[in-house]
Amino acid sequence: MRLQRYRNCNSYSMNLLSSPKIKKMQKRLLLGALIMFSTFSFGQWEQVGNDIQGENDFDFTGTSVTINDQGNRIAVFDALDDLSPLGKVRFFNLQGNSWVQFGNEISGLPADNISSGTIKFNASGDRLIFSSRLHNISGQVNVGGVRVFELQGADWVQLGSTILGNDEGDLFGNSIDINNSGDRILIGATQGNSATSMKGYAEAYELQSDEWVLLGNRLEGFANGDRFGTAVAMNGIRDNIAISAPQNDEGAIDAGKVRIYSLQGNNWIQQGNDLFGQESGDRMGGTVEQGANPLSFNNEGNILAIGSRLHNVFGFQEGQVRVFQFDGSNWTQRGSDIDGNENNRNFGVTLALNSDGNRLIVGDNNGFDNGSVSSFQFENGNWTPIDEVLVGTQANEFFGLSLDLNAEGDILITGALGSNLYGQSRGYARTYGNDVVLAQSSFISEFNPILYPNPNNGVFNIDFTDAQELVTVNIIDLLGKQVVKIEYFNTKKVEVNENLKAGVYLVEISAANTSETIRIVVE
Repeated sequence: MRLQRYRNCNSYSMNLLSSPKIKKMQKRLLLGALIMFSTFSFGQWEQVGNDIQGENDFDFTGTSVTINDQGNRIAVFDALDDLSPLGKVRFFNLQGNSWVQFGNEISGLPADNISSGTIKFNASGDRLIFSSRLHNISGQVNVGGVRVFELQGADWVQLGSTILGNDEGDLFGNSIDINNSGDRILIGATQGNSATSMKGYAEAYELQSDEWVLLGNRLEGFANGDRFGTAVAMNGIRDNIAISAPQNDEGAIDAGKVRIYSLQGNNWIQQGNDLFGQESGDRMGGTVEQGANPLSFNNEGNILAIGSRLHNVFGFQEGQVRVFQFDGSNWTQRGSDIDGNENNRNFGVTLALNSDGNRLIVGDNNGFDNGSVSSFQFENGNWTPIDEVLVGTQANEFFGLSLDLNAEGDILITGALGSNLYGQSRGYARTYGNDVVLAQSSFISEFNPILYPNPNNGVFNIDFTDAQELVTVNIIDLLGKQVVKIEYFNTKKVEVNENLKAGVYLVEISAANTSETIRIVVE
């Protein structure tokens, strides 16, 4: 490996380059059926497929974007649809080297002037949660509404009833998330409990008999003005949720606060300690627009990334991201602070972790004047920049304000809602893939786990160079669902004997504050 400067900017000083390339990302997608049991390292971000353009001036395409776990299906939200304030969602599958639209378009709920929506896929991309936080109901403005759609044949069909906010001004659906299977959702209402108090609330729902039923207790802000529910996150296997209150004053005035909850019985119970912004005015967990989310869990829900877009590093509102890991009792910081380096950059306004929590992408709405997306890998106890920072094509196009990441962390999508590249404020969405290195089936890393045999029949070993105090083995199927999680103590060798069905699985191995993922084939 060698160190090299970023090509397009000086945001970060060094770039960790991968070994020589063997296959391009696009080839991997095209040959997805030929799944290799492999490990990955990063090369260069390269565009995958065509841009998704706005069809009309002022469509603001890319206001919100989402990608499925595999990275071969995307959805893109346009805030306007030929000046209709409903806006619309379009869906695309990757065919060859092109994103091809499929299924019916979905319009937003009625609102004044402009639709304000956020979208998010479940793991497989066959269910989509779609919020319209400015939805008006019977003369009440900005109540907000949330719907879930399922792909049935060639059509996207609403699943269950529309879930509505409680009162005028709630902005219900300001933030949303959905679990892997798509049967549980989380919704934030940043101005709930009356638009004057702006205390905020969040609610989780579960699909039961084709209807969305409140799951557990409703969670409310801690004090007036907290804006609790501005951002929410739900882990993939549906145990944990995180909710931000960016204008909470407990740590310092407007420093912000994030609380994590775990479902116990039918109640959401606080898990571990609260997390606070570092300085007054940080507004940790705050954002500026729908489609942007400064909270992201890994799949298991024990690693959480949080953005503080208004944090002052050396100047003014450069922004900051911190990542935390749950140790069984408390949330402790994982690696150093990741800081923005330009005034008004708002680094951390949106972000996303991959499934195992070792790769992170961070967006801002003003980096290099155009907006940008930065990517990081967790190595040797710190977050290391990988490859170049992706920068928008024009000034003030808000490139990177909306983004999403696939499960592996090697395909991302981002929007540029304000771009004039294809017409006045038409906007666009763009997808990038990172070159893949197909290594040997034996896996070598800092703590050197070697998994064998591979392929296997569900029985395999994992060897380590040194004894590990605690080893966690998490087996996940390709839909992102957890199959089994096992812990081992004080061992140099792990023997796994599970009754796994034939197929391909991801084995997440965690030890000594390091984690690696190995793809296995069960015959």
